[in-house]
Amino acid sequence: MKKSVLKKAEPYLWLLPAFILFGVFTFYPFLVTVFKSLFIVDSYGNLKRFVGLENYAYILKDEVFIKSIVNTIIFTLLTVPVSKILGLLLALLANKRRKTSAFYEASFAVPMAMASSVTAMIFQLLFVPSLGFINGVFGLDIQWLNDPKFALLSIAIVQIWLSTGYAFIFLLSAVRGISQDIIESASLEGATPLQMLFKIYLPLTSPTMFYLIITDISFSVMMMSLSNVLTNGGPQNSTITMMQYIYKQISGTANYTNANPAAAVFGSGIPITAAGLDVTRRLDNSMMDRLLARAGENEKTKFLRRAVQFNLDHGLEPYSLLVDSAAVCLALCPEIAKTVSGHVIVETRGEYTTGQTLFGNSGRFKKQGSFVQAAWDYDWEKLLSFLEKRVFS
Repeated sequence: MKKSVLKKAEPYLWLLPAFILFGVFTFYPFLVTVFKSLFIVDSYGNLKRFVGLENYAYILKDEVFIKSIVNTIIFTLLTVPVSKILGLLLALLANKRRKTSAFYEASFAVPMAMASSVTAMIFQLLFVPSLGFINGVFGLDIQWLNDPKFALLSIAIVQIWLSTGYAFIFLLSAVRGISQDIIESASLEGATPLQMLFKIYLPLTSPTMFYLIITDISFSVMMMSLSNVLTNGGPQNSTITMMQYIYKQISGTANYTNANPAAAVFGSGIPITAAGLDVTRRLDNSMMDRLLARAGENEKTKFLRRAVQFNLDHGLEPYSLLVDSAAVCLALCPEIAKTVSGHVIVETRGEYTTGQTLFGNSGRFKKQGSFVQAAWDYDWEKLLSFLEKRVFS
């Protein structure tokens, strides 16, 4: 009885390590992600507030997100079938062994050995409208990577070139694995090449084809490197994919996630003294004139005068050159400004308030905010004297 139970359980015991690894590294993180999606989460993954399905409603309103899904689906439909059909046709043509078989079989493996970013750079040269190989040979005048109508197709062509060789290697092995007795019997029965394709080759290579389709779909859905190198998601988001969209959210390069780096800095626990623009912008142009008059004539003031003239030529106020300097000077010489202690939070999710920094010294943001010293008034005379001594003397 025990032996029969163990015999029945033996296959599952062999699979147990794989199930454990799948559960720990795939299924569990997926469940955690789904759970956290129902909350507002800070940059460190801490749960802040339960919002239910609001996050999903918010992301589904984002036109760029919807565009990334559509682009990914179109890209997958363009690349997966074409590369598999080409791979199978090439495998059928190369089925018969010849003296040069080793050479051209190895040549199809070259794309597999190349990094996708390197391939993208090569095709970038081929796609150049004026001097590129493709337009030159076929007599075309197409802006392959700059026209929204052709940009995604251009990237799909690169992916097809990368995937076809991979499919060819696997399908050639599957085609050559078909018994010659079956092929000869079909020929003797008068089967046409088309009948042999659909009645013999496709059914008998279907396990390999299924594997290639599934793996290629997963690669296509996760594609990002080609789009990053060739178009960076443009033009007009015509080539942005889901993975690239996610990457831009994480890296803070999308429009409404620039607040994340600021939130990370304020939430780091590092002692911070902040000088807000509402304070430093109390500077005026007369202070710049006073600084130049007091600093005298030297190479540094000549450079500053050129910078002032540059601002004037481009419609900018000269005093704006001192705004960042005022914040740096505060770090070096705290006595040049009056500060107040409080807590800061950075809005990272609001549709219209993302990036807004909120400060409170009444304990309002004590639980979720970071402790900072915030400047609320400068001694401008001390600031000018500090700049004169430390920079221009």
